[in-house]
Amino acid sequence: MQTVAIALTAASAYSQYKQGVAQQRMMDRQAQQVELSGRVDALRAKEDGIAILDNMLEQLAYSNAYAAAGSVDPFSGSKLGLGLSLQAKGIREYKTNDFNRQIALDMSRQQAELLRYEGKLAKRAGITNALTTMGMGLYGFERAGGFTQMSKDFGFGGTTPGSTGGRTIVGSGGTQVQPAQRGFLSIFR
Repeated sequence: MQTVAIALTAASAYSQYKQGVAQQRMMDRQAQQVELSGRVDALRAKEDGIAILDNMLEQLAYSNAYAAAGSVDPFSGSKLGLGLSLQAKGIREYKTNDFNRQIALDMSRQQAELLRYEGKLAKRAGITNALTTMGMGLYGFERAGGFTQMSKDFGFGGTTPGSTGGRTIVGSGGTQVQPAQRGFLSIFR
């Protein structure tokens, strides 16, 4: 019965450890997904930036064709002014889009880092829970007299809990000291 109790305690501790490891793996996979999603968003933003630049070139070509046809009013501006205005607007939109691309990448990296950190914490929690389970199980086993019974079963003494088994410890100065009945020194029985 005591062997079963220790085996179940060990199995429970191992299960908690594996659960922590599985949680870490899951968080790592989520981090990979978030990074991939950020890269996809960045690629979309890059494609949008290319479309913005293409649109700017089309507008410049249109303004050149319009001016070449003689349709520029000399009192309302010049072809050069219109071209510079179109370029400034296009470059401004492109830069804004590039910032959005960088923000998408940075946010996905940061979120992935957080997920990986949560995974590490989950693994540590699994290890801590496993050690706590083992400690509590062994403590309960010892409180129930399990180690004393095991020593009887394996021929390490035949003593009852708390007895010295006929042993006497001689302290300094030749005085006889009885072994501890319970507590830390009881492991030396």
